[in-house]
This record gives sequence, C-alpha cells and structure tokens, in this order.
Amino acid sequence: MVQPVNIPEALASSSIVAWLTLLKIWTGDGTDAIYVVNNSEPITSRGIVYAPFPFNVTLPSDDSESLPSVSLVLSNVDAAIIHFVRAQLVAPNIMIELVTSAYPDTVEKSFAFLKLVSVTYDAMTIQGRLDVDNFIAQKFPAESYVPPQFPGLFR
Repeated sequence: MVQPVNIPEALASSSIVAWLTLLKIWTGDGTDAIYVVNNSEPITSRGIVYAPFPFNVTLPSDDSESLPSVSLVLSNVDAAIIHFVRAQLVAPNIMIELVTSAYPDTVEKSFAFLKLVSVTYDAMTIQGRLDVDNFIAQKFPAESYVPPQFPGLFR
C-alpha cells in the first residue's frame, strides 16, 4: 500500500518524521551489494536491512547544459567499502533512494542510473563522483563498416 507524503511534515521546521537517504552499491558480477543508510540506526526498507553509515550526497544543479553529476562523500569508518571499490574491474552501480522514517517501504525519490567514477580516499573520507551513462556520446553503429570485417558490402 502506497502512503502519501505528509506535506505539512515535509515543510515543517521540525518534525518527528526523518528523511533518510538509502544507498546501494553493487556490480553485475554476482557479488553482494552494500546497503547503507545515512542514519544512526539500521533501517529495514522493503525487506532489506540498511546499515547505519555516515555519508553525504550532493545532487546536481538543474540545468539543461550538462549531464548530471552527483557528488558522494562517505566517512571512512569501515574499510569494507574501500576493499569493495578496489576489487571492481568496472565502475560499480549506485542507487540513491529517499524514504521517510514513518514509511521506510515507500520510496519518495530514486536515482537508480548512476555509476561510481573518479574515486579518491584518505584516512577520513571516501569521495566519488556519480555519473549517468552518457548514451549521447556512444558511437552508433557500434561497428565500423570496413572491407576486412564486412567484405560483402564492398563488392
């Protein structure tokens, strides 16, 4: 059952309902995903337990001039994320979801099309840029039609 967002709670200066950011980091190679929430205690959303982990997401500006790029800063309190990112051969997928503490099973906003690129880290933080897959810059068709590969076209 979908619960509507309580607009007065969303616009109030203080509320007992907290807005929580859920973060999923995964790859397509079958390894387990990492589920974290920017909260001080675990949250269960749609049957998945999100571990408490401090992080900050900076959303892109809303303009039509460039592709959106999201900034992600995680506190480096656990080496598991660094080991996960180092072990990947391709850029990990990132999904950011916004839920409320009152209805954690209802996703209010979701960004499920991001890739983790350009990661830097030190003893305190892990910083990464999240980009969308730039389908505009992809070559089409994927193959070049040259005589050695397609001799039937050049008879």
